[in-house]
Amino acid sequence: MDWHKLPYGTDGCGIPTLATPLRSLARAMASMADPSGLSSKHADAAQRIRAAMNAEPFMVAGSGRFCTLVNGALPGVAQVKTGAEGVFCGMLPTLGLGVAIKMWDGAARAAEVAMASLLSHLGVLPADKHEELLHPPIRNVVGLLVGEMRPAKSWLG
Repeated sequence: MDWHKLPYGTDGCGIPTLATPLRSLARAMASMADPSGLSSKHADAAQRIRAAMNAEPFMVAGSGRFCTLVNGALPGVAQVKTGAEGVFCGMLPTLGLGVAIKMWDGAARAAEVAMASLLSHLGVLPADKHEELLHPPIRNVVGLLVGEMRPAKSWLG
């Protein structure tokens, strides 16, 4: 395969990234969630990455971020990471699953609510995090509460 001919873009951090179908991203996350099918070298790397995300959730995204909140609340159960333009992916080692979602309009906050809905649907989102993560507040430029995000009731069936 000639990597130079693959489509690419620049992500939010400024580095070139290869175009990746969501299905492939989800498969990659699943391989990291359950690395039993990987070579020992790659399985060790996947386990180290998950362990690092569990040990230092703040380093994944920083203060007050959805990734930080979820990774801190679900060590060993889920490791999630936002991407550019409404992409979100996650590893669920207790279920052996990987997930990847993309908001068509690139809205990060919608991707967060969709990921929280998915984690809730899969039974791994703690009850004490439902309100905070499934219904995050929307504030205007001066900080006044003007609404909240909510997943559509029919989104996951």
